[in-house]
Amino acid sequence: MFKYQGTGQKMQVIFPIPFGHNVDLGTGTSNLILTCAIHGERISDAEQFVSAVDKVKIDYERTPGSIATDGGYASKKNRDYAINAGIKNVVFNKITRSMKNIVESPSVEDELKKWRSGIEAVISNLKRGFNLKRCTWKGWDHFKQKVYWSIIAYNIRVMTRYILKELAI
Repeated sequence: MFKYQGTGQKMQVIFPIPFGHNVDLGTGTSNLILTCAIHGERISDAEQFVSAVDKVKIDYERTPGSIATDGGYASKKNRDYAINAGIKNVVFNKITRSMKNIVESPSVEDELKKWRSGIEAVISNLKRGFNLKRCTWKGWDHFKQKVYWSIIAYNIRVMTRYILKELAI
C-alpha cells in the first residue's frame, strides 16, 4: 500500500521501506556490546535514546556516569532526560549551535567523542567479521537470531583477546 501526500499538481508518493531493520547497539569501555535493540521498522535514533538509557539502567542496575552518542540521538529532550536520569557527562557527537554537550571539562568531552568513534569499529567488525552486512537468514525471527548470535560471538572474541593479553604478561 502506498501513501500519498500533497495537493493539486504536486503529489509525493511515499513508498514503504521494502527491507532493512534498525539495530541499536550500546558498548562500554571494554568494547563489549552491552545492549542491543532490534526494530522491525525504521525509527530515528533520537526516538530510541530514552529506551536505550532505560535498558542499561534495568539490565545493569546502575546509571552510567557518561554517555556519548552519534549526532542522530541529539535533542534537547534526550539531553534533559539523560541529566535527569543522573548521567553526569552527556555528549552528542554532532550537535547544532543552540545545543551544548554537558560535561565536567573539555578534556572529558574530547575523550568521550573519541570513545564514541570506537563504536564505528565495533559496527564494522560485526558487519565484516560476522557477515551482518547482509543477512540471508529468512524471516524476522531468524534475522534476530543472526544478530544476537553474532553479538555473542563478537563478545566471546573480545573476552578471549583480553584473557590472552593478560596471560601473555
